[in-house]
Amino acid sequence: MRGDYKKQIVEENNRAIDIVANYWLNSEPVSFQELRGYVVLLLFFNYASGKWNELYLYVEEWIKRYKDKGLFILGVHIPKFPFERKVENVDREMKRLGIEFPIAIDNELINLKRYASIVRNYYFDVPAIFLINRDGLISYSNFDIRNLWEVEFYIQALLIKAGYHGDFPLPVGSRYEVDESIFYRVTPEIYTGYMGGSLGNVEGFAPESVVRYEDPRIYIHGKFYLDGEWYNGRYYLKYNPVFGEVGSVILPYAGARVGAVMESLRGNLKIFVLQDDEFLTEKNCGDDILFEDGKSYVLVYEPRYYELVENSNFGEHILKLCVNSEGFAIYEFSVSACRARREPVKEI
Repeated sequence: MRGDYKKQIVEENNRAIDIVANYWLNSEPVSFQELRGYVVLLLFFNYASGKWNELYLYVEEWIKRYKDKGLFILGVHIPKFPFERKVENVDREMKRLGIEFPIAIDNELINLKRYASIVRNYYFDVPAIFLINRDGLISYSNFDIRNLWEVEFYIQALLIKAGYHGDFPLPVGSRYEVDESIFYRVTPEIYTGYMGGSLGNVEGFAPESVVRYEDPRIYIHGKFYLDGEWYNGRYYLKYNPVFGEVGSVILPYAGARVGAVMESLRGNLKIFVLQDDEFLTEKNCGDDILFEDGKSYVLVYEPRYYELVENSNFGEHILKLCVNSEGFAIYEFSVSACRARREPVKEI
């Protein structure tokens, strides 16, 4: 039986439960009693995530549009990787993005489990959105980054019920012609650690060990490939060369945009980025790409999500990261069909 687990309209008889956390960013602890009269967007997320980076573009716009009309954003950070459990890492990334709304640090997933029980969806992943009406009742939930126009539609509806009588713009997502992810088979998220990683090399994983890999030069979508000597960690792969040679991570993918969760364990590292055996250009590079003598690279330092490729159209490509210094670690690839540089549909 096919169930729609991505979103759920909730009967307005479930009262929002106060968020409990040992650490809060940007605020003292916030209770829903204090927020009576507001429409609250409760956002569960992890910062080192391609989905979060895509979702935040919408959240940022919703803040601009509706903060002065009665919308209150409340974040709950849920870690997926060990470095996300460090409050200072979360705080640094929030400051980098300029985020000022309150964020509770939920390293033990307490709040996630409590809200999962409310909507009887015990397997939902982050990011997840709950909309809470002016009376503190849960009115809507969405467990993915699709149909974000629908989230905004419900924000508008709840603001009207809360007493706002002005005009609203079209929801952000409705300004685009199509959601490409409906029509294209996008490469799913790919983790690199031996716990669930999708390694395509015949050498396979050897947990907590260094393995010498050879690029097979024949690739299957849904897998990633290695060349050189790599340490196999639970959550990541770390480059660990013996003779200082160049190693690489190769991702065949179908999509428009690609990013990766990476970090450096030895200061700033310059990682060269190629697509289809050519360096990137200003026309297809992601926001974190830099150039030197015509060569595209990403400067990896703090643990976070890095935007690598932003093609103008959906397509099939081979991404290659080249590294010649130890201490580079990669956790995940994220591919999206969203074309951020596309032209929006004109409003009539």
